[in-house]
Amino acid sequence: MALPDGKRRLPVLPSSEDDGERARPAWQWSAIGAVTIVITWIPLAVAVVRGFAVWSASTTNTAGLALAAAHAVAFALASIAGGALVGRFGGGASKRAAFAAGQTVAWGAMAITILTGGLHGVMAVGSGILVASLAAASAWAGERIGARARPR
Repeated sequence: MALPDGKRRLPVLPSSEDDGERARPAWQWSAIGAVTIVITWIPLAVAVVRGFAVWSASTTNTAGLALAAAHAVAFALASIAGGALVGRFGGGASKRAAFAAGQTVAWGAMAITILTGGLHGVMAVGSGILVASLAAASAWAGERIGARARPR
């Protein structure tokens, strides 16, 4: 497309969203949400461990229970962040994608814990159900937060 002055002009990109842009499939949003949860969860878990380093000298049940609760809160916050990202940008399939992201990370973390010898038997099953429930509720809440932030 040469002009009379000999310069070539590039074609202009479509300016509206529906001209050329396709929506991502739901499975991609699930993967994006899961990666967001992991990336958010790791620094929060490190902060929890460092915060409880003072309590490491005492091995009481109260300290262990408080540490487990703090890790659960860190995981819930990370799941809310992943769900919010999916809810904000995920479009129509955001509820299922946020749920799938939370479940993927929860069951992946439980598998790693079981394979490394952290939990056995009934404790592994019970903890898995608890973590999966926490992930589902937190990712759903995050999706609702993200959906409210979506432009109308």
